[in-house]
Amino acid sequence: ANPASALAPTLASGSQCPAAMPGPARVMIIDDAAMMRAVVADVVRRDDAYQVVASCANGDAALRQLRA
Repeated sequence: ANPASALAPTLASGSQCPAAMPGPARVMIIDDAAMMRAVVADVVRRDDAYQVVASCANGDAALRQLRA
């Protein structure tokens, strides 16, 4: 048994929260400056613990992306 799994957060249904599941953490980068989004994405992609899944210029675009 994985000792970390005993500390993992759980949902009301008893299943583990997605953030506690194995695999890279999924990251959405939100910034109004395209250059900053590119820089942050480059830094995040260097760490296998994270996966950039989207990049948006503002909160409205981010919410649309989440709902898609």
